[in-house]
Amino acid sequence: MKTGLWVVVWGAGVVLAGAACATTGATAGKEAPVAAGPRAADYYPMLVGTRWTYAISMLGQTSEQQLSLVRAENGQVEDSTGAQFIVDGYGLRDQKRYLLRDPLEVGTKWNNVVSPSAVEHFEIVGVRQPCDAKVGPQDGCVIVEMKTRIDQDKQLLIETTYGPGTGIVRQTTTLENKGARIPQTRLELVGFALGDAGDGGVRAGPP
Repeated sequence: MKTGLWVVVWGAGVVLAGAACATTGATAGKEAPVAAGPRAADYYPMLVGTRWTYAISMLGQTSEQQLSLVRAENGQVEDSTGAQFIVDGYGLRDQKRYLLRDPLEVGTKWNNVVSPSAVEHFEIVGVRQPCDAKVGPQDGCVIVEMKTRIDQDKQLLIETTYGPGTGIVRQTTTLENKGARIPQTRLELVGFALGDAGDGGVRAGPP
């Protein structure tokens, strides 16, 4: 399965790929958290026709990637890579993991088990942050840090910044090897257009 922008990250070839079915750290039977302020749903536009353009620097090489939401069905949207996203009572998720979890507070944590020996550890490390982008300044951004261990000496660190109503504004990937940090990828939003529900677009997920 493809997972949208995460294809860029995992495509660096420094972590496990093709993981089996994943589970999250949500506890069965517990009620979803109630967010008093902004929710994870506010940080991804579930509207067909929405388009993003990203500038990508990967291991010294640069490229550009365009993504768009092309279909909505059963409360989820599908992008132009085939990745699917849904917003539920816990947050925003793709086919394998929660990308953003409520409540949107510094210290909110969740885990994603991708194999018996690989676990992704997510934590919100910044909220209500200003974040500049080439499409214009964003206010009220949320920053999520994900760590996953590759082996005894190495772990991967991914920092993702979400803009309200925009989705991913920035994403950096760093390999930590015996205490040394080695940059791997950097992704920057350079173009954005919101789909228009009044012009044939379809909105999916909670209002």
